[in-house]
Amino acid sequence: MIVGVPTASGNETRVAVVPSVAEDLVEDGHEVLIEAGAGETAGFADEDYDDAGCDVLDDRDAVFDGADVILEVEALGAIEGSDPGGYRENQTVIGLLGPYDVSDEVLETLAERQVSAFALELIPRISRAQSMDALSSMANLAGYKATVLAASELDKLVPMQMTAAGTVQPADVFVIGAGVAGLQAITTGDRLGASVRAYDIRPEAAEEIESVGADFVELDVHAEDAADEEGHAQEMDEAFYRKQRAQLGEEVAEADVVITTAAVPGGPAPRLVTEDAVAAMDHGSVVVDLAADGGGNCDVTQPDERVEYEGVTVFGPTDLPSTLPRTASELYANNLRNLFDLLVEEGELTIDSDDEIVAYDDTHGVFAARFLVTAELYGHDPDRLHLLDGDFSAWQLAHETTSETPDPTPTDYVVVPPAETPLVDADAVAAAVDGDAVIVDTREQWEYEEGHIPGAVRLDWRELVDDETRGLLPDDEARHLLESREITPDDRIVLYCNTARRISHTYVVLRHLGYEDLAFYEGSLTEWEEQGRPLATDESDGETSASNRDGE
Repeated sequence: MIVGVPTASGNETRVAVVPSVAEDLVEDGHEVLIEAGAGETAGFADEDYDDAGCDVLDDRDAVFDGADVILEVEALGAIEGSDPGGYRENQTVIGLLGPYDVSDEVLETLAERQVSAFALELIPRISRAQSMDALSSMANLAGYKATVLAASELDKLVPMQMTAAGTVQPADVFVIGAGVAGLQAITTGDRLGASVRAYDIRPEAAEEIESVGADFVELDVHAEDAADEEGHAQEMDEAFYRKQRAQLGEEVAEADVVITTAAVPGGPAPRLVTEDAVAAMDHGSVVVDLAADGGGNCDVTQPDERVEYEGVTVFGPTDLPSTLPRTASELYANNLRNLFDLLVEEGELTIDSDDEIVAYDDTHGVFAARFLVTAELYGHDPDRLHLLDGDFSAWQLAHETTSETPDPTPTDYVVVPPAETPLVDADAVAAAVDGDAVIVDTREQWEYEEGHIPGAVRLDWRELVDDETRGLLPDDEARHLLESREITPDDRIVLYCNTARRISHTYVVLRHLGYEDLAFYEGSLTEWEEQGRPLATDESDGETSASNRDGE
């Protein structure tokens, strides 16, 4: 198999494959094409790749034209304005591909060319996949570098020192979010001698926080289902965040350094640190917001900018791993290699689209539904895609479970997008608004009230779930709920949301209930407005009936 490695786009300093990994690929019988200069910013010369047995090509197009598989650092949805035109028919691309931000136009181009795209952002955080988890590898570096950055900018010493001139108290570091980045920020702060405190929405994170040297800050705000089945923090409602911000403000005001890492996969970062909280910090304090790429956890944050606010310096870095290009490239290349090895058997990519798939998670099926919808869009037979009624927590109450990891046999997989898919564009939605279709908004209540597609009916996916059984409502109850909103199987139903997993869950449930004429729109309402299309506002409870579909 021929593997292509182009130079990363823009200001990216990492390279997808380092010479040592390239050498392993060559020894395994693969041919590796490297664009000249690809590793230069990460400290790897063309000669290093040449010595590893690679073909170093001056022509970028030749790398894309000659390769069966393209290994990228970032591409497609991960880069604004990315052009998929370089990928040829039946090619495979693997990398950080920004799956939540891939436009309809890009998806159509990939489908037309039958390009298979593997986004490392969707690698599950399970033990079997740890060696492929690029997000964790990069988050680990970001947490380290965030603490080092804050220490270098702080106007006081970080560790405690007892000198003849007096005792210097340690800097107070407060970390918000105890995922991979947060835990590394805590560890680094502790090693530098700081007094470290940390908070996470997930109560089970307390033990992890304390194990790496920080005091756990417990707030008087509690939420059920604060984490998904992989341990990621989940998006909560605005009332929860409002109460959380108020209490966090007191903790922020006492800190010399605040490092925020709270992110929701595929959604906007929650706003946790207010302007008032920043203003209450001592002059010379530092905030490093690692969620800047998702809008930031701090009101003051500007992505990739240094902001001075009331004597406090606020950083909003979106790509700290690239400031450690050599280490970042080495880790990332290993992640890619481990996934590549899993997908390749006897020199060919092997995944089977004919399998019966039963998906489940531990959050009422909302993430599993997204996986099933993705499989359908890739051409998997919808009749072979199944969602477990009830999640893992419900299952293990009545069934035996195991911690053993299966060893599946890789098989051939060819992406064959169906001639028609349920994914539609803004024009199709506009036509549905003008027609007899029911437009269903699956966003939060406050989002609906701020602005929605005219005539849209609001439906929260959680209304279709039984909190006690953690599965779906009985079919008759679900149908009664839907019909009370005048959402019936006889209508064409067009779903939309700003969070892919919600819309996917609603789509799968409606299909299960016998709704045949279903479509969904994953474009943003910002895109909708930019095209000159109107939005309606509604201060009611959001349960707009179908008789009001004209927005009256």
